[in-house]
Parts: sequence; structure tokens; C-alpha cells
Amino acid sequence: MTSQLQSLLKEKINANIKAHGLADKEFAEFDSYQSGKIEQIPVDKIKPNNAQPRLEFTDESLDKLADSINELGLLQPISVQKKGDFYNIVAGERRFRAVKKLGKQFIDCIIITVTNENNALLALAENLSRENLSDYEIAKAIISFKSNFPSKTEYAKALGISRQKLYKLFAFEILDNDLLAKLDNHPNIISADTIEQLATLRKHLNIPHDEFLPLLSEGFDLIISSHLKQSKLPDFIKNKANNSLSNQHPTNTKVRKSYKKEGKTIGKIIQTDKKFIVELESLNLNEADLEKVEVFFDNLLSNS
Repeated sequence: MTSQLQSLLKEKINANIKAHGLADKEFAEFDSYQSGKIEQIPVDKIKPNNAQPRLEFTDESLDKLADSINELGLLQPISVQKKGDFYNIVAGERRFRAVKKLGKQFIDCIIITVTNENNALLALAENLSRENLSDYEIAKAIISFKSNFPSKTEYAKALGISRQKLYKLFAFEILDNDLLAKLDNHPNIISADTIEQLATLRKHLNIPHDEFLPLLSEGFDLIISSHLKQSKLPDFIKNKANNSLSNQHPTNTKVRKSYKKEGKTIGKIIQTDKKFIVELESLNLNEADLEKVEVFFDNLLSNS
């Protein structure tokens, strides 16, 4: 999905930026503006763009760019926006990092003013015209800036993609912080297509979210260690979930009641052919709660 999505976003975002009144700035190839006064600004006065979706600027790519700048000079200034006593990068973070790597004290800049919405789109656009982004990197940036748009429909329109493609990227929202940390370090291990399949699978199997995440974590670790192919992850999750269900709950199992706290399942009452099982997460119970549970069962069984 990634290369096709990049090409589509690159084309559509460029058209959208021009449609929103930036065409007169001659914003070309999703990079710095080609017109305007160039100023030399101290490197230590410049901050990276918070809208920057790229997670990985490889040393190799920065070294190559730094060598080129050292030999030929900075052929294209970066675009910045003034914020108090500092300047935030709008476009050109790779060039900024390369110049900083060379130990230079100043860098050529064009000072511009953009809205938060267009700042996010410009940062996305620059990256899409450069090195390959993973689906996760694209999704993380898009998810981070959804609050700048009134609805997902309007956001999809601004990005120039269908709502279906946007929802596929939003499927990464099912992951918790631990799984997102794994993707921060290994952004290419899973695609948006696979994440969407997993989200659908969880609903189909009716697996509680807090039970689903550990299975995903195990699967991610296997992919990272090259013991599992990404394409096999849905089958791996399905098999693990089915095995867990059959081991924990024999045939003719009925969940009589589930207990939730802040949207998270913390316990359930299960009835089988031979057993009546009460499951509660101990982390949600203090010592006084545990004593109440024990007293309840003592009284229940002593009267039976």
C-alpha cells in the first residue's frame, strides 16, 4: 500500500495546498518556496517541525546530503515560521539536519506564515516527496493532526484520499503505547492493510481489547526477530486466540457477565458444564476488596 499511497498523497496534497491559496508562493515539489527573501538564520534559533511525520532520518542519507551541501552549497533554502524568539521548520528538516551535521552556524531560510492545517500538510508533503515512509509513519502523522480538521470526511478531502484509505490508516489507533513503541523502533514491520485485517479479526473473534494486545505484542516480537512473516500475523493471532479459548473454557461455555472499568474488561463470570468461574484482574482489587470476595464465597458456600 505504501508506495501507491505516497504517490496519491503527493499528488493530491500538492493540489490541495495550491487550492488553499499557497499557489502564489510557488510551492514546488513539496519543498521550500521558490520565491521570497532569503535570510540567514542561526542554526541554534531553529527548531524541528512538530508536524514532522518522519521517525527515521538515517545517518547514511544525512551523510550523503551533508556531503552534497558541503560540496555544492545549500541549493534550496528551508522554509521556517517565526515563533517568539525562535523559528519552526515548515519544510526542509533533512537539509537542516545535514547543515547542522556539518557544524555550520547559519542556514539560508525563507520566513513564511501558514495555518496549523497547512503546516501539517506541508510537512507530510515534503516527506512524501523524499525517502519512503512506512504506513505507520504516514498514519502517525495523519492521526496526530486529525484535530485540525472538523471531521474525518473533511480530513480525507484535504488529503485527497478516500475515507476508506483514511480509515485504514486510523486502524493503527487500536495499538497501545507499548506496541507503538515497537513500531517507533521498527516502523516497517507492519502495513496498514495488515493492521486493518487485525482490527476486523478482533471484532470477528470478539476478543477483549486487553486480551488482544498481548497477542499482538507477541506477534510483533516474532516479526522483528524474523520468526514470523507479516502476512502470517492474522493467522497467528487467530490460532493463539482459538487455542486460548479452548484451553480456558471447555465446550458449552457461557460468559454470563462481563465487568468493565473505563472501557477495559477487568473481569467476567463464566459458566461451563462443570464449573462456575469468576475471573477478576487482581490489579483492580485492593486488600479490602479481596477480603470482601473471600467472605462472600465463605458465606455462599457455608449456606449451600
